[in-house]
Amino acid sequence: MFEPQPQGHLSSVMRRIEDETEVRTDSQAFLASAPGRFDLLETVEYELVRPYADAAAFIRGSVAVDPERAEKARDPEVVADVEAQFERFAEPLDDGRFVLTQPCLFYRFRLA
Repeated sequence: MFEPQPQGHLSSVMRRIEDETEVRTDSQAFLASAPGRFDLLETVEYELVRPYADAAAFIRGSVAVDPERAEKARDPEVVADVEAQFERFAEPLDDGRFVLTQPCLFYRFRLA
C-alpha cells in the first residue's frame, strides 16, 4: 500500500484547494502501526513526480479527482494563491511542462 506524506511541493500547492495535512498524518500513523491482522514488513520512501502543463491544469486535475473541490477552486483568491505556489515550487521541464513532487511511503504488509 502506498500513501503520500503530508509535506512536499505538491502538498504545498494543493493546500489552498484542500489541506490534506491532518488526514495524511493520521493515515501514516495508522499504517505504521500495522493494523488488525497484518504485520508491517517494510516501509520504503520514494518520490512521486507529476507533470502539469501549468497551474490551471493542476487545478483542473485536483477538481477532477474530487468534484467537491470545485467551489473552492473557483475562488479568485484561491486560484491566485495556487498559481503563486505553483510558480514557486514547480520545476520546469524541457518540453514546456512543469513537475511537482510528492514524498510518499510504500508499506508492505503480510497477514499475521
